[in-house]
Amino acid sequence: MNSLARISLAAVVAILASSAAQARNSGFNVEMGETVICDTREQAERLVLLSQGRDPNSAVDAVNEAAKDPAACVVAVTAHFQGDEVAEISSNTFYYRLVRILVVAVATDQGIQTIVPSLFYSIRKLVDRDA
Repeated sequence: MNSLARISLAAVVAILASSAAQARNSGFNVEMGETVICDTREQAERLVLLSQGRDPNSAVDAVNEAAKDPAACVVAVTAHFQGDEVAEISSNTFYYRLVRILVVAVATDQGIQTIVPSLFYSIRKLVDRDA
């Protein structure tokens, strides 16, 4: 890892650490990893319905095409604070939880980049319906 990437990663960690106390008080939990993010609740709900028996990338493409926005829903590596549950959604095979998230950084070709904190909707798989 080059020194610029280390500095960028250190800056993200510092931002997350300094924001963590405030986030805990506001009901948000810090997470980092690959996640699906959508601009609106409706797009996230549609994504769940379209994902049934379909390649997840083609479901994302279908939501984006309907929204006439190539970035309405994306799969990205983010640093984010998870907020409140907005809804539970069931498909033929799984139950999902729709949550609001506050994204503060994203992974790019140049490494982790902090962004202006932005609210999105994300999907969390709960359980298999057959379980």
